[in-house]
Amino acid sequence: MQRPRVLESAPVAFLGAVSYPFYLAHPLGVAGAVALVGALPDTNFMVRFLVYALLSIGIAMPVAWLLHVTVEMPALRSRPRFSRKPVGAPPAV
Repeated sequence: MQRPRVLESAPVAFLGAVSYPFYLAHPLGVAGAVALVGALPDTNFMVRFLVYALLSIGIAMPVAWLLHVTVEMPALRSRPRFSRKPVGAPPAV
């Protein structure tokens, strides 16, 4: 079975690359959205949800990309490489 072409697209690859840093940065985005907008008491639930969701994603995504570029990628490049040793018979005694 072949994977759908949309999974091979650049936006999906970008989202896959920044998914873990986004997971880490999203609470900061939510806090920033609440601090920027406030409580929004006179609006219905869906409007509040959309405002907070869009703002928190808009704040967290650049932070996630920055973490990916400055922390995650250098760490992945500098990790030690483990070579696989061929599995064979145990040494003769």
